Amino acid sequence: MVVNVCVRSALFPALNRQERRKIDDKIWSASGITLHYSGEQLDQADLTVYLELIHAMDKSGRLETTKHSILKALGKTTGSDVYRWLDGCIRRLKKADITIETEGTQKKKGYRYLGGLIHSVKEDLESGEMQFSLDPNFARLFTDDGYTIIDIAQRRALSSPTAQCL
Repeated sequence: MVVNVCVRSALFPALNRQERRKIDDKIWSASGITLHYSGEQLDQADLTVYLELIHAMDKSGRLETTKHSILKALGKTTGSDVYRWLDGCIRRLKKADITIETEGTQKKKGYRYLGGLIHSVKEDLESGEMQFSLDPNFARLFTDDGYTIIDIAQRRALSSPTAQCL
């Protein structure tokens, strides 16, 4: 499961890492959703890591794991370059600052969320244990019809960022 705004917007575009830039602007999103993003541009690799974290979180929006476990779940090797890559993804996801506004309908009120994709990250440098948490207000966006169900195994099988984006 992922919040609709994450997959029905340009929040996680398919791009080359060399194209990554800082953004502080409104970005494209589906009708009825206004999305403002501030931070280093995210991409499909960041979304893959984010989906893996969300998939493994408990119902309270918390996860205790290790980088090694995350990389294994993603089907990645565990060399130092890959750990640095994962660190970069986690940093970008944590630093992401988003404002989401939705239009209300006759059946549902609109809302505004100001915050991040990941609320906090704590890492024990000796044991490698990590604790992730979502902002409870962001986690509430996963209720009702505010989310999309994504088959993680099927998405992992797609090697192209463009295919993953579609």
